[in-house]
Amino acid sequence: MVEQCTRKRMIISVVILGILTILLLIFEETLTSGLGPKAGATQLHNSTLRPHPNSNLESNILSSKAPQQIDPINRPRENKNCWIHEEFTIIRECHYCTDFELSSGTSDVCQKNGYKETIRCNISGDVERGCSGIPKLVQAQFWIFEILILVLFIIFSGIARLRWTQLERNTITQIERRLAKGH
Repeated sequence: MVEQCTRKRMIISVVILGILTILLLIFEETLTSGLGPKAGATQLHNSTLRPHPNSNLESNILSSKAPQQIDPINRPRENKNCWIHEEFTIIRECHYCTDFELSSGTSDVCQKNGYKETIRCNISGDVERGCSGIPKLVQAQFWIFEILILVLFIIFSGIARLRWTQLERNTITQIERRLAKGH
């Protein structure tokens, strides 16, 4: 087949394959865009407000008689990682975080990858922890990909086989013509 293609046809074929590749990537992106965290919901919880170094805000707070608030950064770790040292059961399997949790930064576990699961520790109680993704969804995507590759393999193997038989026929007819002319 390649030997019968002109330079113009080969260039057009390469351009078409390039366009198809780009379209396939765009298609894949649209299919998977709803599976993970939103792109706009980046690490909002990392940006903390700090007073200007020259302000007397800290001294005013310390000198006032108001009750002290717990610093959210330096607060004790309560039961955040209870699954490490306690027995636990999974109450709700890995699932997507809500858009509000992602954009507001209220849930630290959602900021890493957009998934969380709820567990119940025997002593500490219910806790949310981050998880890497929904296993059933990942498995389904894998099998869809495998089936797609198998179908493409069958289609293109059939096309290659048809082309091979066509070339064989052309070769046989050329040989028959040469033999007919020779005799």
